[in-house]
Amino acid sequence: MAETTLNNNPIKTFILRFDTPNLSLESMKKMILRLSPRFDRTEERVHSNINIHLTEKGHDVNKTDHKDYVLISDSDGAQLTFSEMNKCFSFQTAQYKDYLTYKRVIDDVASSIQTESLDVKTARLGMRFINEIKCSKLVDIKKKLSKNTGAVISAMCSNDNSSRAVAIEEYTTDDLKVRFQYGILNKYYPSKLVNYDLTLDIDVYIDYELSLHEWDDALKKLNHTAFDIFKNAVSIKMLEEMK
Repeated sequence: MAETTLNNNPIKTFILRFDTPNLSLESMKKMILRLSPRFDRTEERVHSNINIHLTEKGHDVNKTDHKDYVLISDSDGAQLTFSEMNKCFSFQTAQYKDYLTYKRVIDDVASSIQTESLDVKTARLGMRFINEIKCSKLVDIKKKLSKNTGAVISAMCSNDNSSRAVAIEEYTTDDLKVRFQYGILNKYYPSKLVNYDLTLDIDVYIDYELSLHEWDDALKKLNHTAFDIFKNAVSIKMLEEMK
């Protein structure tokens, strides 16, 4: 998850998102034109917002369409999405290996910004790792997770009628913010727990303005922080098996 490579990591989804409120649609399209040749195909996905305003004579209906421009790599399913409505772009993949998974794409994005001489800043920069760890028995939780993390989830499962056992931690470390959700989501919810597969959802982000030249250091910080959280959440044996 960080520069330490785990060859058998349990990451099911990796998301890197740049919120760019000052990025105009025109600038976004310039970036897409530069970047699209690096991907296999580009899709336009339309999202509609419908607002109903009640009046004395009835109601007015206003419909607004917004587009997402999705650049897709067929070989690994990676996607780079530009959202007109949310004023952001994001990279997502189900095949995360190490930081190089996203670095090449973000370097291309930065290059397109510089080539077009665009002034692009982020109001929020976030990195999210959703890990899924197989666990068939309640007693195996403490074998998969660290002592402290395992104790929290095991205690939540002490009720025989539990249908979900999830803990959420939110805190600030240095100048980063963290939202760490972990536990048993239960794929059979709302039925009682009969399967104990574990989810470690690590979301780290910076919510103050960053310029293009600050992105690289920020991404390194986010990555290292996320890896430290993961490393401290799983057992030493589990971590060794992933190397």
